[in-house]
Amino acid sequence: IRSLKKDNLVFQFEKRYLKKDGTYLSTLIYANKIIHSEPLKPLYIAFIEDLTEKKKLSNRLTNYEEKFKEFSELFPMVVFEIDFQNDKVNYVNLNGQEFFGYSFEDIVKIKPILFVSEEDRFKIRKQILKMRKEHFAFSEEVKMLRKNKETANMLLQAVPIYKERK
Repeated sequence: IRSLKKDNLVFQFEKRYLKKDGTYLSTLIYANKIIHSEPLKPLYIAFIEDLTEKKKLSNRLTNYEEKFKEFSELFPMVVFEIDFQNDKVNYVNLNGQEFFGYSFEDIVKIKPILFVSEEDRFKIRKQILKMRKEHFAFSEEVKMLRKNKETANMLLQAVPIYKERK
């Protein structure tokens, strides 16, 4: 509040309130000083957003992501999670690390399309664009590139997973 009075800033912060029943209410508070014609009478406006359900949903999503990663380690195949908006690998299971010959730390630094042979990249880019536009899964046989420059035929299967509707 002091910052609002002094700097005329928009201010945002999270706050938890203890309810009568002993549970907590998580909130996000937005506050703003409104410019007023009389400098001695500043006005403030604030909005409070209940974050309780969002926090519960976020925690459940995190639990599901952890379970997915644990489960994918049991698969006898390569499993990637790729963020196509940012063009990066978020996750690859141990089979993927062994198959491609890279550590996890190295894999996340490489653009996902670079694991596909040059001759198949156009085809895969086209499929990815279609997947993002039409929200469908696809399968395509492609040659994948390993660290040692060898190629291997694989059936690439992509399924869109949306976080926060993106």
